[in-house]
Amino acid sequence: NLGGVWLWGRHPRAIAHATVHVDTSYFKHDTCFLTSHSDALRFYRRDLCLQPSGQRENVLVIGDSHAANIVEALRRQHPAVNVLQATAVGCRPLLGNRGAKRCTDLVDFIYRDWYPRNASRIDKVVLAGRWESGDIGDIDRSITALKAFGASIIVYGPVPEYMVPVPLILAYQEIVRIPLSMKLQRPDRQPLDVLLQQRVGGGVTYFSPYRNLCGGSTCIVEDGGVPVYLDRDHLTPRGADIAVRGIPIAALPGQIANNAFE
Repeated sequence: NLGGVWLWGRHPRAIAHATVHVDTSYFKHDTCFLTSHSDALRFYRRDLCLQPSGQRENVLVIGDSHAANIVEALRRQHPAVNVLQATAVGCRPLLGNRGAKRCTDLVDFIYRDWYPRNASRIDKVVLAGRWESGDIGDIDRSITALKAFGASIIVYGPVPEYMVPVPLILAYQEIVRIPLSMKLQRPDRQPLDVLLQQRVGGGVTYFSPYRNLCGGSTCIVEDGGVPVYLDRDHLTPRGADIAVRGIPIAALPGQIANNAFE
């Protein structure tokens, strides 16, 4: 379409947004993050992903792609912490998980085998996933199971999501010069963030990435002209850094835990 070529040609920043490519190897695909290409527990590299340190605090992150999305950001912001990763596509970190076999096998392995044997070496457990309101009962049951072994738990809440990939939203905003991102945001994420904060049980820290990404009248979709989302709901490394800012995974003197509620 010549008209389309001409239109896009007049907006090189729109083209840059629409064609942005981010290396997603930081998710640790097929080693610490099981996918459809590594669709069985035997592919999970516990030798690489579950090695507690004897010299540093150990934090275990369990969950789906939203959990895998933040592991490297946690490591960047807390270099004194050893972050362990147990994640799989579509696998919320819940007992009774009804997902693919890779999910049930990984979650059962962590909850029923690995964590009970290693609980004394783990300082914090972060539960992260693409939550839905129907998860609350399973979250409570999973927290109870972990607490039986003395776990200190952080529930990492939902991020803002969009109905169209954010790089494409940014591209069209360059062309039409109309703010589109808030019009295209999924409306259920903010109420879910509030609900989870209210319902997560006592003695558990709730951390809201939503508040970091939507602290003002609008939500952050770019930073310095660079998208903070890969797609509709997954973050670039810069976006993940913003989302986890202030998460209290390290028990360091004087640490300020922004956006965390107990």
